[in-house]
Amino acid sequence: MSDSDSQEISRNLKKYFGFDAFRAPQEQIIRTILGGNDTVVVMPTGGGKSLCYQLPALMLPHLTIVVSPLIALMKDQVDALRSRGIAAAALNSTLSLKEQNEILRDAGAGALKLLYVAPERFAAAGFMNFVAKANVSLFAVDEAHCISQWGHDFRPDYLNLGAAISRLRKRPTVAAFTATATPEVRADIAKHLNLKKFETFVSGFARENLAFNVRQISAGKAGGHATAETLFEKKLEELCQIIREHRTGIVYCATRRSTERVATALKRLRVNFVMYHAGMPELQRELAQEKFMAGAADVAVATNAFGMGIDRADIRFVVHYEMPGSIEAYYQEAGRAGRDGAPAVCEMFFNFSDKRVQEFFIEGANPDCETVRRVYGMLLRIADNGNEVHISDGGFDVSRNSHARRRHSALSRSRKTRLHDAPSATGFAAARPRAPAGTL
Repeated sequence: MSDSDSQEISRNLKKYFGFDAFRAPQEQIIRTILGGNDTVVVMPTGGGKSLCYQLPALMLPHLTIVVSPLIALMKDQVDALRSRGIAAAALNSTLSLKEQNEILRDAGAGALKLLYVAPERFAAAGFMNFVAKANVSLFAVDEAHCISQWGHDFRPDYLNLGAAISRLRKRPTVAAFTATATPEVRADIAKHLNLKKFETFVSGFARENLAFNVRQISAGKAGGHATAETLFEKKLEELCQIIREHRTGIVYCATRRSTERVATALKRLRVNFVMYHAGMPELQRELAQEKFMAGAADVAVATNAFGMGIDRADIRFVVHYEMPGSIEAYYQEAGRAGRDGAPAVCEMFFNFSDKRVQEFFIEGANPDCETVRRVYGMLLRIADNGNEVHISDGGFDVSRNSHARRRHSALSRSRKTRLHDAPSATGFAAARPRAPAGTL
């Protein structure tokens, strides 16, 4: 890269983003992308991933498409880019058809530098027709761990991105970004996006301003074990101490019921908070998130549904009221603290009984062999002659299943039927085990 290119990078960094210098390894990533090389970037939450595709977009000749999983995340980034004088837009379901067509028209005419879309958009024929004709310089995939079945936030629609890239008029540079990706997840990302001779940047996971701690929670004994009520009261006491000391933060609970119970207790204690879980109506969730993001509420009590797109800078604590489902989920959620660089605390409350909730979820997501056989047999019975199962609003369509019934009967009588001909066990959750008492 020439000296003039380096100078332009530095000028754009100052002009549009207000920074005098890059964080490591931002400049190296940007140079790699501008050099036309595919890239996988693993950078901690708050490390400046978005700059690594936004700045190159200003210098590349054509459109940059950014795949982002959440409307709120798209809106925040587009609003910030526009405030800096950068032409950006987002296509999402909140827009009218007329508004969506206007955005596509601007993108096709070269009036936009960045176009944000959700992965589900690539299943729309109209959008794919646009993509096939568009001049695209950079295809950036945010939260790229969602593409991997090994990842903790797997989103099946991310699997369509490789095919979408192949339909572009000319293959662009492809860059994938995430805060959490094991080697297996990184390999999946590269495979499904069909990356070519790509560079990998793993900038480390340490956040010097975050203090991580596990609090062993013990309570009164009843028959040799802590009672559920005394355990709840002890956790609440510890939580209130953290809120008094740090004021602004997120409390993650493992279940909706736990979320609602903690919220009820905080309401009684007059804490300024919002509650968020997937069982709430969409409008209520949006209002809760907007209130917290605007600083009108100090605390969010939520399940892990309160996730990607939470980019409030002054979060001083993240508390896991119960243990999360995985190390990756813990790191992603805890990493929402201290994005302004000031000190913040990440506390996980632990009591051995909390394990039962996650064990219940694991068992429900991984049915036993007999359950898989029964579900597979049911699918064979209702499949049509083309081996397809049709589902309508009224349930399964079994009007064309006579051939499938005969075939299933023959298979059932045959000792040669092999389980590996059936779908993966992880694809079913038909028979969930009974929830442990007092947890859900």
